[in-house]
Amino acid sequence: MHLHVGENQIVPSKDIIIILNSKCISPPIVSGVAKKLENMVVPLQTVEVKSLVITKSRIYFSALAPKTLERRARFC
Repeated sequence: MHLHVGENQIVPSKDIIIILNSKCISPPIVSGVAKKLENMVVPLQTVEVKSLVITKSRIYFSALAPKTLERRARFC
C-alpha cells in the first residue's frame, strides 16, 4: 500500500521508518538535517512543515499533521 504525504507525493507504506511531529524537533535540527542530507530531502511546497516522514531512501517535509498521516496509514 501507499501513503499520500501531500502535494502529489506518494510513499510506499513498507518504506516508511518513522513519522515525526515537527513541533517536537527544534528548527536548527530540522534545518541541519535538511543541509546534511540534502540529496535525500524532498522539499514539498508548503508554508508550514508539520511532520517529517522518514523512509529508507528519502525524508519528506509534509504540511500534513502526523495524526492525519497516521489515520491515512490505517486505511492502507
